Amino acid sequence: MKPESASSPRATGGRALPTLALKAGNCAAALDISLTSFLALVDEGKMPKPIAVPGHKGLVLYDFETVRGAWLALIEKGGASEENPWDE
Repeated sequence: MKPESASSPRATGGRALPTLALKAGNCAAALDISLTSFLALVDEGKMPKPIAVPGHKGLVLYDFETVRGAWLALIEKGGASEENPWDE
């Protein structure tokens, strides 16, 4: 029998669990951008820095709500683009 992951519906009693932290690749996927673009935004200070998980060498995670807040701030600062490049 295949072991269940902690996030599988059966393992959680069928309940959806809130997302608390993400790896960089999942943050990029949530924003529908490449990992390289996400890491560039982090380097530019437009996205938050990751949090190192104590006792787990090399494991860094991004707080979901902080990433979401940074995204909303980018939208507010720059405004949503009305231009659609596919219209040209």
